[in-house]
Amino acid sequence: MNRFASFSLVLSFLLTLTACGKNLPDTRQPEEPPQEDGGEEVTVYHSGGVEMALPNRYANQLTVCTNEGEAENGFQTLFSVYETASLQAAEADFDDTNGFGFLFGFAALDQTALEQFLSTLPPGMDIFAQDENRYYAYTYPTDVQFYRRGGEVDTGSEDWKNWQTLNDLGGEVQADLTGRNGLQPFTMDAFFEQEFTYDGDHVYLNYYPNFASGGDDQEFYTLVLSQPIRQGHEGIWCVERMLDATGQTYYYFPDSGKPAMEYYAELQEASGEGQYRELLTPLGAAKFFIQESGYFSGEAADESFRALPDTAS
Repeated sequence: MNRFASFSLVLSFLLTLTACGKNLPDTRQPEEPPQEDGGEEVTVYHSGGVEMALPNRYANQLTVCTNEGEAENGFQTLFSVYETASLQAAEADFDDTNGFGFLFGFAALDQTALEQFLSTLPPGMDIFAQDENRYYAYTYPTDVQFYRRGGEVDTGSEDWKNWQTLNDLGGEVQADLTGRNGLQPFTMDAFFEQEFTYDGDHVYLNYYPNFASGGDDQEFYTLVLSQPIRQGHEGIWCVERMLDATGQTYYYFPDSGKPAMEYYAELQEASGEGQYRELLTPLGAAKFFIQESGYFSGEAADESFRALPDTAS
């Protein structure tokens, strides 16, 4: 199965790891005077309307990069925290630091970006909080970014022990950021535990990607279809999720640049004007999904689908 052709959220996260590269200014100096926080002095940084505090006992070991730029595709990197020694060693050895020294960071997502996160589940991100307008992600490297000149790593050294301590700091900073900014804790459990994404009737179709070309029905995917806007014969259908033969679920939200419900409402309205009429049947919606989702290449023939019995409510 092909993955999405466009990973806008993943690309935005990769930019997080390169945004604090060579020749960027050192932002470790306090943006406001040190504050007492539970008896400990902290330095407070600001980005995107959010405050992040770091204990001053680590001030000489950390480089913090903030981002006041515009969000891209609903995703905005707020803070990226690096181990200074690794960052400086990489700057001395390479033209591009390429994320060396990256410890953790924080980003903000709107509803559209959250849905794309649920569709792709990129590594290195966990959604942990929300407010009235946005969701907040804790970002972290998917491999060790510790670096010293020449690439040598001594796991018995004091440098390595300090690196591990700095990695553990992320959870403490995340908890403080949640309370400091009055955010509401958030988990995705409620979404993943619900049986369906949208209420109403549901239909299941098996899709056999190799059947039309060679009659192969060994590989198949089960498409779960629903009517997100209007129930009945004038309501459009969509594929809300897909299961492979092992039972793994792939949650789907169209990569349209807007929230799924807004997008589907536009398609529903267009169907009343004679457009997207194929979406008024589960089979037509399934074929539309195969062509538009990015999971598969090419179009799908009618004979590549089989309805599962007794699946319509």
